Amino acid sequence: IYHLSFRFCSGDKEDGDGAGAEEEKKRQKRGGKGMMKTKKKEDGPKQVYVSRAPRGKKKSVTVVTGLSSFDIDLKVAAKFFGTKFACGSSVTGDDEIVIQGDVKDDLFDIIPEKWPDIDEDFIEDLGDQKR
Repeated sequence: IYHLSFRFCSGDKEDGDGAGAEEEKKRQKRGGKGMMKTKKKEDGPKQVYVSRAPRGKKKSVTVVTGLSSFDIDLKVAAKFFGTKFACGSSVTGDDEIVIQGDVKDDLFDIIPEKWPDIDEDFIEDLGDQKR
């Protein structure tokens, strides 16, 4: 009983002018840095861009951008690509997914199959890019 009341009293510090409550709002709870919410961009036509970037001498990565304009969760899409192609896939930047390996040709079939609202006409190949 004494232990519980001690914890309750120790967590109930107040600075007189209400600064303790203000600090409680600002303080982060758990889980590292919070994800920043991206603003919805409605600037004309929706497009998905697929490009290939070199990584080292013989290896390359595939970069997919523009999926968030179709209201697709990028973390879910990166996880899907990673399991589908048995490779590493991660979200980098606000609207970019990097897939390890050259899987650019397969994406033209897999993206419309997984997300039917994205037609093959909305997917554009940018070729080889420099990252």
